[in-house]
Amino acid sequence: MPLIYPFRTAFGNDEIIESVLVQLSSGDNCGWGESACWRAPAYSPECAATQFVISRDFIAPRLLNQRISSGKELQSLIASIKGNYFAKAAFDLAWWDLFAKEQNQPLWKVLGGQSSVVSAGADFGVMESVPQLIESISQANEQGYERVKLKYRPGWDLSMIKQVRAEFPDTARLFHLTV
Repeated sequence: MPLIYPFRTAFGNDEIIESVLVQLSSGDNCGWGESACWRAPAYSPECAATQFVISRDFIAPRLLNQRISSGKELQSLIASIKGNYFAKAAFDLAWWDLFAKEQNQPLWKVLGGQSSVVSAGADFGVMESVPQLIESISQANEQGYERVKLKYRPGWDLSMIKQVRAEFPDTARLFHLTV
């Protein structure tokens, strides 16, 4: 899926998101999981291509035709596969989605959530300019995002943070910074 603008961090740049979708089924029910690690192994050792291969060749065969009664059992079936956390997460998400459907309950309730409403945040990578970032944050605030996550890298760090905090002094505590 192409991004509206390139996502830039200290780990590199991406102009598209590649996702691996996993479907688990039982009877008439199916659960879906998704994992969208980077296209290249820059952020972690995994990338979309390796995640797909690990899912297809190693995880799926261990789960095929199994009746898995708990998330813990799922984890034990794939525990001998080292690393590959993104690939494993897609199956975990699919299992929980399927389990909730089998219970005829919304997933948020099965997971112990208190509300069907989830507050969302906006995530911003390195942009062409700080004014562009400030405009994007303003738009996110207008759209109701309650948190902002800022990515940074050398050359896009302290000066950017100072300018953003000066522009949004009342919401500075809502910013989360990651390399």
